[in-house]
Amino acid sequence: RRAVTGLAARPAPVGRLPVVVAGGRGMVLLHEACCHPLEGDEVLRGSVYAGRMGETIASPLVTLRDDPTVPGAVGSYLYDDEGVRAAPTTLIENGVLTGWLTDQESAARLGLESSGNGRCTTALQPPQPRMTNTCLAAGASTVDEIIASTEYGIYAEHVGGGEVIESTGEFTFRVTNGHLIENGRVTDPIEETTITGTGTQVLRDIDAIADDTTVGAAKCGKFGQWVTVGVVGPTLRVGSLLVGGTHR
Repeated sequence: RRAVTGLAARPAPVGRLPVVVAGGRGMVLLHEACCHPLEGDEVLRGSVYAGRMGETIASPLVTLRDDPTVPGAVGSYLYDDEGVRAAPTTLIENGVLTGWLTDQESAARLGLESSGNGRCTTALQPPQPRMTNTCLAAGASTVDEIIASTEYGIYAEHVGGGEVIESTGEFTFRVTNGHLIENGRVTDPIEETTITGTGTQVLRDIDAIADDTTVGAAKCGKFGQWVTVGVVGPTLRVGSLLVGGTHR
C-alpha cells in the first residue's frame, strides 16, 4: 500500500511549518529528542536540562512521564537491573520540569534516590539510566479538530530513522509516511522528507494535543547497549518545525 501511495506522492514542502505527529510511533520524536537529555548521566554531563529543575521548559499542555508499570507495554518491568522497584517518574508536569531519570550512580551524584531506571542489555554490561515507556498525557482536542485548525502543514504518520545529539536534543528525523494538510484537511501523500529542530523547541512549540492514545514500541541504543522501550501517547501538533531543510 505504501509503495502504491508513493507513486502519487507530491514533493514535500520546504520551510517552517506546523507538523501534526501521529500518536504511537510518532512519540519516538519526544523519546529521542526530548527525553534523552533528562537521563541522569546526560544531566551530569551538562545537558540542556541540567540545573533547571522547577523551571518551565515546555508548553503548559505537556505532561510527560516515564512509566515502567504500564500493563503490557514493552518497556515495563517490576524491578530495574539494579534491583530498584519500578515506579512512574513525572518528568514534566504542565510544562514544568519535575524529574530526571536515574540509576543508582547518577542519583547519588545528583543527591537523589534512584528513579528505578538502571537498565543494561546483559549482566556483563554496566547499568545506565534509560527510559522505559515514554508517556505523554492526552489532551482535550480531537484529531479532527487539530487537523481542521491547521491551515497548511504536514501530517507525519511515521517518524524515525534520523540522528539526535542526546545531550542537546538537536535532531533530524525522516518522515516516511506523510501527507499534506491544506485548508484544514489531510490531502495528498508527500515524498519522504525530514524534520529538523531541537527537543527544547519541540516542547515549547507543542500547541495542541489530542485525546487519542496509541501504544508503540522501539529499540533504543546508548553507548553500545540496546533496550526495548515503549512509546505511549496521543497525536500532537508542533506549531513550527523545519521541514526538508537543515537546522541553524
